Amino acid sequence: MNKTVLLIPFAKPHLELSYLLTGDAEKLPFVRSVTGMNLNAFARICIILLRSECDRWGYAERISAGFNSAGLDDPEFLLLDQATGSQPETIALALKMISLKGPFWCKDPDNYFQSEVVAGNYVTAFPLDSLTTVNPQNKCYLNISDADYLLNIAEKRIIGRYFCSGGYGFEDADRFLDVFQRIKHFGQLFLSHIIYRMLLDGDLFRPLYVSDYQDWGTKEDWTRNQYFNSSH
Repeated sequence: MNKTVLLIPFAKPHLELSYLLTGDAEKLPFVRSVTGMNLNAFARICIILLRSECDRWGYAERISAGFNSAGLDDPEFLLLDQATGSQPETIALALKMISLKGPFWCKDPDNYFQSEVVAGNYVTAFPLDSLTTVNPQNKCYLNISDADYLLNIAEKRIIGRYFCSGGYGFEDADRFLDVFQRIKHFGQLFLSHIIYRMLLDGDLFRPLYVSDYQDWGTKEDWTRNQYFNSSH
């Protein structure tokens, strides 16, 4: 299997996601969020941060300490001088910073799941009906064919049993950048919009089914998951 690159965007103001870097180094939610994936499949793990947040709050040091406590090698840090308008823009800037060619993955830092990693066009998928508590309005939903290809992807609109669990694989960085340049003026973008445009262009995506999904989209979600795991 060809090794790919993992990009983890964390370029938001401190108060929005600071709980993911709160607590003892060995228990940081941010670090735990990637440990369900087969990290040996990645040639590099790059974390995208705001330089100002690193300088003020020591994000890079906290994350490095967390990785080391988990027995993982230090990740690379890509520092942005200012906030972007969307996650696709954050990813596009990171791809340019490291002059990446070929496949890469993006992983949201505010959830956890277990999965293998395959280089190519993939969206991690988990069934909505397997969740005991969920806010269905904050998910990205998938319509999957009987042949196991992605037919459609929609933000905040239920179009199928499965939703994206926060992992996105792309076969080619240049292709991603080309699509982003074409649609970047359409307002607030999500990675689902990049994938939707690629589907319209004829690119093929497959679902990658994951297990043990946990949603930590808010501090309350993280606290609830911690309570659930400690009581079972």
